Amino acid sequence: MDLAVLLAPLNLTVLDIISYLGLAAMGTMSLQLFFGIMLASKYDPVVSWPHRPLPLFRIHNILAYFTLTLMFAHPALLLLVDKQGFVLLEILVPMFAPKQPFENTLGALAAYGTLVVVITSYLPKRWSPDGNLTFRAPKRAEGAAKSHDVSGWPIRQRIPLIQSSLLSSR
Repeated sequence: MDLAVLLAPLNLTVLDIISYLGLAAMGTMSLQLFFGIMLASKYDPVVSWPHRPLPLFRIHNILAYFTLTLMFAHPALLLLVDKQGFVLLEILVPMFAPKQPFENTLGALAAYGTLVVVITSYLPKRWSPDGNLTFRAPKRAEGAAKSHDVSGWPIRQRIPLIQSSLLSSR
């Protein structure tokens, strides 16, 4: 059965469904930001509201994958609607889109940024001594920082030392 026939009693078009997918992606992204801030601030739901354990990290992960699905279903379905005139290049590089190029570019930047965050979340990480999560630095930079006693140096003096060791080892 045709999708338009199913949506006719509801007075909805396929474009309405596609736009609702985009709005749902934006809403779930807002929830993602909320849960991400709660995780980053080490919010404890047992101590604070709702005074019971909540699996915040699990909710954050499930919501992230649901958001990604919505974010990529929205432009993918636009390719299936002939009267919109989108082609794959205009979806990937939306500044050349036939309709609303500025708005589409903002949406694509949000989608690409989310994709970068998800991909980098799978990179190897380590906990630094101050308790922050950091990505693994190249061994050359770690060796340069360890070869000198830089513990009392301000960060502005440490950066040139690491940069010079990276450039000299090439």
